[in-house]
Amino acid sequence: IGNLTLKSFLLLHGTMLSSMPPILYMNQDSIKVIELTEELRSQNIYAYPTMDAGSNVKILSLESHYNEVIKVLKQNGFNNQFVSRPGRGAMIIDE
Repeated sequence: IGNLTLKSFLLLHGTMLSSMPPILYMNQDSIKVIELTEELRSQNIYAYPTMDAGSNVKILSLESHYNEVIKVLKQNGFNNQFVSRPGRGAMIIDE
């Protein structure tokens, strides 16, 4: 799912950049975090970036790689992280 998420994110932002006028939500920090995920993957750490229409990068990772991802982010001055975990999944709620 990491590669699919990365591809989708890159296609979205590529389309935005090719519009007239171009739309760019990424900033220097966004690009740095994306570069850090590339470095992590080169070390066999599961870290795949994604972004929606905004400058905040979300990183998909494994729980077993969480500490390494956070450590690298903090070493590079990114000290404000929010961690989300998978929910329970779809369910029917009787009202």
